[in-house]
Amino acid sequence: MKRILAAVLAATLLFLTLSVPAGAESVPAAAAAIAEDAPPVIVIRGLYFDGLTVDAGTPNERNAIGPFAVGDILKTLGRIGFQWLTKGKQAAVSEICAYGRKVFGGFVNDKNGDPLREATFDSYPLSLDHYPDSALANGKEREEGLAHAVMDTVGGSKTYYFSYDWRRSQLEVADDIHLTVERALADHPEFDKVTIISASMGGMETIGYLTKYGYDKVQRCIFHSSTFFGTYVASDCLTGRIRIDGDALCRFVSYHVPKLAGPLNLLNKLGVIKSLSGLLQKFVDNNKRQVYDELLRDTFGTMPGLWGVTLPSYYEAAKEYVFGDRIDEYAGLIERADALQEMAAGVPALIKQMEADGVELCVVAGYNAPLAPAYEHAVVNGDDTLETALMCGGAVVADLGKTLGDDYVPANPERMTPDRVADLSGVILPENTWLIKNAPHVACNYQSDCSAFVMWLLTTPEAPNIHSDPKYPQFMQASPAQALSPLK
Repeated sequence: MKRILAAVLAATLLFLTLSVPAGAESVPAAAAAIAEDAPPVIVIRGLYFDGLTVDAGTPNERNAIGPFAVGDILKTLGRIGFQWLTKGKQAAVSEICAYGRKVFGGFVNDKNGDPLREATFDSYPLSLDHYPDSALANGKEREEGLAHAVMDTVGGSKTYYFSYDWRRSQLEVADDIHLTVERALADHPEFDKVTIISASMGGMETIGYLTKYGYDKVQRCIFHSSTFFGTYVASDCLTGRIRIDGDALCRFVSYHVPKLAGPLNLLNKLGVIKSLSGLLQKFVDNNKRQVYDELLRDTFGTMPGLWGVTLPSYYEAAKEYVFGDRIDEYAGLIERADALQEMAAGVPALIKQMEADGVELCVVAGYNAPLAPAYEHAVVNGDDTLETALMCGGAVVADLGKTLGDDYVPANPERMTPDRVADLSGVILPENTWLIKNAPHVACNYQSDCSAFVMWLLTTPEAPNIHSDPKYPQFMQASPAQALSPLK
């Protein structure tokens, strides 16, 4: 069973790192008056694994992932056992991969990076006042809470919510973002620019738009818990850097299921978790090549969007690991990936040029939460989904549960968090980056302090920076209900 679990873990390692719902309760706050002078706002949401539907409008309509039927799982387990007993381990792993292809079949792209099965998703091409009865209008957490707060702040007629097929290249999604920007400005001719709030995967989608269409029509851009600087999770997974760390596993499960924290910590102290994670790691190391070849290459490996958030320093190694001597078969996909990597490598220069040209930029990130324990960088500090160092745009951050140490000397002591966990001296926007301890991914529960902070970033008349308002210093901390206070 340990072997089966290991192979399943390897097959679903990217799935584990995607949106994890925040469990915090919201705190009521007084509703603010509509900001009449604020330009239209486009919220670009993050990746949502369960948001794609295949075969829409037919009797076979279903979510792109799954289905997860108990009967299918039991039959698959039976086939795995039979293959193991009759043909050996390799045949059993192949059976696991076959099940994985069935589960993830709705996501699969061809060797050019085009979806084999077109998928639909909830979209909102008009301003949100046209969708009063949608689930989105009543959302309370993360991007939905953010959209609801923006509607309250600037009005539903000036709020646009952009969702997309995240399998596609960011440079292709850019075309649809462009149409949304044009729609917003056509609806509101009194404005010649928009504000963009990009959340999570929406960060790199926004970079795709800015790279392809420029930023002449963008007044303010807020990167909230975003991928605009890339991700380690995609970079590690596409280079085969799968790591099962016992401590990271305990932290991750305890964070999301607090009732298990005590028993897990006890088992960890007794060495049980370390032994089990070691066995899992050994199995992953011995069999991940087969899993990549039979499952991951032609599912996640053919999604241009994931290549867009792969760090440029990892790119050549990732191509070699995923495609090997079959790389010529994927020439169409590689051409797209090459363009995305040129985009990613140009992010620092793009951000600096935007800043110099007067675009008002803000970066918000959280830390002190564990990441999915399935990749090499899962031991670093994060917000339960993405890595803090990259969300900040190049920060120096200690691993989770550690500090940078008393001997560490930051280039600018004012940019070091009081708990000595993070140094923002070298980030791309040191005067416009806020870091919030204990803030979960896309912390914006409706009517919480975190939401009020993002709405302040959205509407403050002057370009906001870390000195603009003592209520919102560079370093803050969030309570479970997302109430904010200065970090001391």
